[in-house]
Amino acid sequence: GNLGHEMIARHAARRGDIILFVADSDLDETEFSAIVALAAVHKPILFVLNKIDLYTPDELEQLVTQLRDHRLRGIVEPENFVLTSADPREIEYLTHTSSRLEVSEWRKPAPQVAELKARILEVLERDGIALIALNAAMYAADKTDRIARLRVQLRDNRANQTIGSFAAAKALAVAI
Repeated sequence: GNLGHEMIARHAARRGDIILFVADSDLDETEFSAIVALAAVHKPILFVLNKIDLYTPDELEQLVTQLRDHRLRGIVEPENFVLTSADPREIEYLTHTSSRLEVSEWRKPAPQVAELKARILEVLERDGIALIALNAAMYAADKTDRIARLRVQLRDNRANQTIGSFAAAKALAVAI
């Protein structure tokens, strides 16, 4: 369910350098809650508005204003709001043949992801050392917790073995 997806997203966000939150429309409450929860990880969030080719210029401007300037204000930095069209829909092109016949041809435009690639590189260049340090600290804390649990488990096993040995020795002594 949603809780499982949220746990997976948080785990991935803690291990990654940048969070890419991809949407193709306004956010519903579940998506909004998810981005707020991911912001708590304190990693750069790039909000990627995909499928921009499906909107008219006016619709796109309204959606961008609503998301960037209102709903995501204080959660996603305005410069980390990126527009893409990763898999644009085909567009019909009309051409005329030499005999003046109109011919329809459907072509798929190239993906529009250059802005996203550039922003990822800018964030990594700007925050790279800090992100490496943060990830190393989080990784070390995770490993420290695992080592502590393993030590407790080993001590518990050793204690049970010792108790078992003394119980066996006592049983032997009573039997003799």
